[in-house]
Amino acid sequence: ITSDGGSDTISVHVTVVAPKVVMTPSDFDFGKYFLGKDLPTPKTFALNNEGQADAVIEVKQLPGFVTIDCKSEFTLKPGQEQNVQMSLVADKLSKVGTYSEKLILDYGTDKLDVTVTVIVEEAPPQLQVQYNDQDVEKIALEIPFGEKKNIELVTKNIGSGKLEATIGIKP
Repeated sequence: ITSDGGSDTISVHVTVVAPKVVMTPSDFDFGKYFLGKDLPTPKTFALNNEGQADAVIEVKQLPGFVTIDCKSEFTLKPGQEQNVQMSLVADKLSKVGTYSEKLILDYGTDKLDVTVTVIVEEAPPQLQVQYNDQDVEKIALEIPFGEKKNIELVTKNIGSGKLEATIGIKP
């Protein structure tokens, strides 16, 4: 402070109390998903408030092809951690291609911004051979000399696309 009556200095100490949310892991790549097959395993991530104030977390943007198992707004106290599970939605992944969208979580004046990715492909053809309604890789038969035995094998394409197969018998 300066004046015509003299000058003086006053120290000011300010501590900013704020939330600091950390997300672990920060990579959300689901890898490949084959149309009509089982979805990849859901991913779990942890949100941890490492700051000194409550963090009011709001889900601002969620990729259209995932769901998460938390409310759209929730509070984390300092030192508190919450696990959140993210799952793919098969109905939203109906076309072949790469799906990549942002998950954005806001808290106060800060935000967490991560990309969620999954590659959707058509399942390759896959041969299934059945004998007596059972999957088989080998059939062992005992046939007396001079007799005939007919067996019925059922072949199916349990994948997708076109399956080209050749059937042959080795003596």
